[in-house]
Amino acid sequence: MKTVLKLIGVMGTLVALAAMTACGGPNGGDSKFKVSVYAGSLISLPDYVALSSGYFAKEGLDVQLVPVSDGPAASAALASGSVNVIANTPVNAVRLSAQGQKMSAIAQVLKYPTFVWVAGPKWAARVGQVPSPDNAATTFKGAKIAVPAQGSEAQLATKALMAEAGMNPDSDATFVPVAPGATTVAALQSGQVDVVATWDPTATMLADMPGAMTLLDMRVGKGGSGPVQEQPGAMRFAQAGRLAADPGKYMAYQRAINAALDQMRDPAEVEKTTKAWVDAGGIDPALAKRILAYNAPTFSSDMDPEAIVSSLKTYFNDLNDPLASKVNDITVDDMFWDKELSNP
Repeated sequence: MKTVLKLIGVMGTLVALAAMTACGGPNGGDSKFKVSVYAGSLISLPDYVALSSGYFAKEGLDVQLVPVSDGPAASAALASGSVNVIANTPVNAVRLSAQGQKMSAIAQVLKYPTFVWVAGPKWAARVGQVPSPDNAATTFKGAKIAVPAQGSEAQLATKALMAEAGMNPDSDATFVPVAPGATTVAALQSGQVDVVATWDPTATMLADMPGAMTLLDMRVGKGGSGPVQEQPGAMRFAQAGRLAADPGKYMAYQRAINAALDQMRDPAEVEKTTKAWVDAGGIDPALAKRILAYNAPTFSSDMDPEAIVSSLKTYFNDLNDPLASKVNDITVDDMFWDKELSNP
């Protein structure tokens, strides 16, 4: 069922918008609305599009995109007050909320998980045949697995899949931090790592490597079933206190991002969307078009908050995570900004 974040009343909006002009941004008197991005990644494409196509400006937002290296870095930026909004996954967000750094989901941009696990030529030869989605995690045993950073969502997702398969994720694989992009491609090709846990554009770049094998692809709703597969690929989060103090800006951000998603889904706008990505992320135009065509079904704000929260609890319990007991107490109202959700 289609679920959208419901806007608050018109009078409240007008009051909040009027207050925007008198309030500074995260850093004191800085009036810019700051949004974290992962340089060149699909996860951040809606923000690139919203800036390039003028959707932010149309909503009266003076947006500055702030590059961060990974999910933990984005979360730290939000906690420190250096950005207004971060792109992150529910897992990283709920982890911080359970630790007392309260943040709320304000938008979903990618409906399906973005993760892809690719084996290098040597590990692919050892695996032999492409595994079924439900058995793919068994091929991770003994592997050196590249992840963007220790504690990144890619690492957590890999560990969760291994735990579901009955393995010990802390001893049955070695995780190696490797920067996404060309560095990851080189590490896999050289044999420095056996498997890469990644997302686009790196995932599509790796698909062209001779001898490589895609072990598991969760994009566009593929990749089996389970708590990892039931998580959205990317959402946007903000500090709960700032949302309450100045809702108008964040509502404007929602509208701009939804307009960007509409553009990204529109085949007639592919050149415009590609240009936004190329200009902001330095991606090859042909590669960008391949990724956009493949991932079109995931550009969606549709979501099921109850299912997301339920799968998060399973996720943390499967990992025997120390925060599992606190995550078990989290409700939809705790995680999502607008407590009343409409289902048109």
